Amino acid sequence: MTTKELTNEQKQQSLNMLGWFCAFAGVIGGILQAFFGQFAIFSEMIICFVDRKYVKEYTNKSIPWGYCLITPLYLYQRATQLKENKTKFIISLIIFIIGTLATLLSIAAMQ
Repeated sequence: MTTKELTNEQKQQSLNMLGWFCAFAGVIGGILQAFFGQFAIFSEMIICFVDRKYVKEYTNKSIPWGYCLITPLYLYQRATQLKENKTKFIISLIIFIIGTLATLLSIAAMQ
């Protein structure tokens, strides 16, 4: 079945699943970092770029690629463009803040 044969409900489910992957990209990146090191930095961007492609394909709404560099900003823009609630954005922002604080505390502890 090609993407042109998907029903609107199937497209919405696909977009919803990809959105949740984006929301938890920080956690996914942390797990990948444990195994692959610096690859984790790019995992969040890759997930957002894939989601961006499907958003454009399914809805004809384009989200600027620059938002993919910071996941919470991307999810905010995505929710605004698709007229969705901001739950994915809020979860992503919380994960982003916790990850940033953990990194800063780790750096401070090393000094």
